[in-house]
Formats: sequence, structure tokens, C-alpha cells
Amino acid sequence: MKWLHRGSLIVLLLLLWPLSSCSHKPPATRLDREKWNRATLNGAYDAVGSRNPKWDKDAEDALTHFAETRTASDNEQETLSDLIGYDTDNATDAGCDDPMIRYLHARFSTAARAKTLAERQGLFMDAADKLQGSSYPPIRKFYANVDAAEILWQPRNTNRWPDVSRLRDNSVWNLVQAVQEKSFPEAEAYDAAEALFQMFAHNAGITNAYNQIESELSRQPG
Repeated sequence: MKWLHRGSLIVLLLLLWPLSSCSHKPPATRLDREKWNRATLNGAYDAVGSRNPKWDKDAEDALTHFAETRTASDNEQETLSDLIGYDTDNATDAGCDDPMIRYLHARFSTAARAKTLAERQGLFMDAADKLQGSSYPPIRKFYANVDAAEILWQPRNTNRWPDVSRLRDNSVWNLVQAVQEKSFPEAEAYDAAEALFQMFAHNAGITNAYNQIESELSRQPG
């Protein structure tokens, strides 16, 4: 596994390179990260989400709580996760079809987690595919595709490999797009890189991910 560790460090540096080389700003504070997450969650929902007075408050609360999880302590995570599950249950019960809310529902809802593996796979795939076709920011699509690929590949059913491969390819491209955004916090890049490495941990696909990301970043000025 040494090759994976070295490759991971190299890809991580490539991911962070545009962020560190294009600016001499200090690392983002917790407040900075919260503002960025709210902009790419609540702000995106306001701009491109499937809004409706029937579920807007619950959807917005879920997005706010999810933004807070990105910088929360371990002790805070459980409470926030429960709140997201509760909010998304209310939103989906009211008919919410927003793909970001559907993704959070699949991930955090107690009712969704109680379903069979096949049903949960369907929830994650549906949310990922709809997010991919939406105007939500690339980083939001990235995590949805990663989680869908992970749960789909969980039983190692080779018949599902075409879907797994498609979801993984989407996630790599989403991250390539996300790291080009100047406002992308370095800490978020670290977290996304770690999620990418975990997804590719047991196969040679990480080589392809490295090559695609390196190729894209090499075109950037500076």
C-alpha cells in the first residue's frame, strides 16, 4: 500500500496547488468555511433548488445543519446528523424533490437507513444522478457520486460495475471542476481528496484519477 500513500500525497498536493499558489491568504477560519458551505448549500438552494413553501423551511434548516457539520466537533456531529435526518424527513414527506435534500435524506434519515441495502442503493443513485444533472456546485455533486458509488460497490456485485464506474468518473470530474474555484477552502480540498482516496483505495482506479486531475491542473496559469 506504500504506492497508494505516496500517490495520495502527490494528488493531494496537486489539489491544493491552485489554492495555495494563486493566493497568499491565510488558511480559512472556521467561520470562513461555514460561510463558504452555506453559500454552496443554502445559497445554491435559493438560486437553483427546487423551492416550494411546503418544504422550504425544512430544506433550508437541513442545509444549514449540514453546513455546520463541515466544521463541527465530534460531539456536535451526532446532534447535527439527527437534526438533518429530521429536517429531510419533514421535507420529503411534504413532497420535496430537490436532489440535494434527497441526497441528505438518503445519508442522514433514520427511516432511509432502516431500508434494505437495495433500497438505499436506489436512493443514493437517484439523488446522485439528479444532482449530477442539476446546477448545484460541483463539490456537492462530488460527494453524492462518491457516496452512491461506495454503497453500490459495498456488496462487490460485479454486475453493478458499470454504474459504479460511471459514478466514480463523475466524482473525479466534479472534483476537477471544484478545485478550479478560487474560493474553494484548502481544508475542504483536503477532505474531498481523502474521500476520493478512500473510494479508490482497493483498486488501480486511483491512477486514472491522478492522471485526470494532474492534466487539468497543469493547464492552470502560474
